[in-house]
Amino acid sequence: MLARNFCSTQSSIPSHQNLEQDLSLCFNDIALLLFLPLATIEPTEELVMQIAKEVGKIESTTQRQEVSGYVQLMAGLRCDKTLIKKLFQEDIMKESIIYQEIFETGEQQGLQREKSYIIRQIIRKVGELPQDIRSTIELLSIDQLETLGEALLDFTNLQDLQNWLRNN
Repeated sequence: MLARNFCSTQSSIPSHQNLEQDLSLCFNDIALLLFLPLATIEPTEELVMQIAKEVGKIESTTQRQEVSGYVQLMAGLRCDKTLIKKLFQEDIMKESIIYQEIFETGEQQGLQREKSYIIRQIIRKVGELPQDIRSTIELLSIDQLETLGEALLDFTNLQDLQNWLRNN
């Protein structure tokens, strides 16, 4: 019955012109601006350009950066990334909280992979590692890991690794 009532309403699917008019109302509302890239089946370059222009009008730098980051994230679901890069300032995206969280997650994953790789290389070179040495390696910074990665090429035994860890 609910479906019948819904289908029998006087509303109709908006024409292309009505849809554009409806979308234009969204440009005045920051909350709706975020979802404009998803509002049409295929966002046009013109629509994304207009969204970028409206984002650029936001006076508060912090709010502009955040809105830009969210809009780019949403636009990225539907638009070509070259279009997004072309229309939005890359620096604004880099300063958004969402971008920073994604970037930090990627950095942490990369660091974990590098640690895992270095540990596998050391095991291959000098044999199985005691847990305390593994734990020490897990605490190394990225710079220390890179240095260890080069130094391990000269290791011949576990004592070489222990000496390196003690001195670095």
